Amino acid sequence: MRMKLLGRRIGHVCSAATSAALRDVLAALIALCLVLVAPCTQARELLVLTAPPVLAGKFHILDDIAKAHGWRVRHIFAERLTGEEGPQMFEGADLVLLDIPYDPVVEAVERKVGPALSQAQAPWLKVQTERHQAHGLEEADAQQLWRYYINGGKRNFDNLFRYLETRVFAKTDAAVAPPVIFPKTGVYHPDFDGVVFDTVADYFAWKGVDAQAHPPVVAFALHQHYISSDLTHFIDDTIRAIEAHGAIPLAFYAPMEDEQAFES
Repeated sequence: MRMKLLGRRIGHVCSAATSAALRDVLAALIALCLVLVAPCTQARELLVLTAPPVLAGKFHILDDIAKAHGWRVRHIFAERLTGEEGPQMFEGADLVLLDIPYDPVVEAVERKVGPALSQAQAPWLKVQTERHQAHGLEEADAQQLWRYYINGGKRNFDNLFRYLETRVFAKTDAAVAPPVIFPKTGVYHPDFDGVVFDTVADYFAWKGVDAQAHPPVVAFALHQHYISSDLTHFIDDTIRAIEAHGAIPLAFYAPMEDEQAFES
C-alpha cells in the first residue's frame, strides 16, 4: 500500500515537472516567433536629405512624432556626402524628402544626390519655400505633403504622417485635418492655439493690451524656421521671462528681404 502511494506521489511530481518544462519550451517558442515576425511589422522610414540652414534638432522632434504613426525618420546632411554614393543610400526608405528650402543650396545638393536619386526605388519629394517637385507621388498628395512640411510645427508634422499612412500608403479616403498655413509675417506666442497671429493688432486684442495706454513692450525678431521646426523652447522661455517682469513680449518674424515688413 505504501509503495503504491509513494508511486503516485512520484508520478504527480514528474507530471508537474514535465508541465513546467513544457511551459518553458512553449514560452521560448512564442518569443522566437515574435522575433521572427518583428521584421515584417517594422516601421516605415522617411529619409530626409537636407543642408544648412535647416536645423538638425528638427529631425529629432520629427522622429518622435513619427513613432506614434509607425514611422521613423533618418536624416542626412548633404555636406557629409561625397557625391559618389549610389542608389543603395536610399535602401529601406519608403519616402525620400529633400528639405532644401533655399535656391542657393539646391544646385549643390542636387549635384551630390541627383544621379543616385534618379535610380531610387522609393518615391521622393523636394521641398522648397515657394515650390515643390515630386516623383512617384500623385500631385494632389505631393502638394498636401509639401504644405504640411513647409509650414511645420507639431500639428502639421503629426498630420503629415497621418496623411502618409492613411492616404498615400493605405490608399483610403480617411479624413485628415488640412495643413495649418502660417503667414509670411507673424507674431508668435506659445499659449495661442493658432500658434501665430497675422498682425500685431490681433495679438494685442488676444492679449487684452490697450496700445493707447503705451504699456512696456519688448519686441524681438526670430526666424520662422524655429516655429516650423518646433524648436521654440528658448523662445518660450524668453517670452515667459518678459511677462514675469510685467512687460508685453512681442516675438515676431518677417521676410528678411522685405524691408517694410519690420515697419508694420
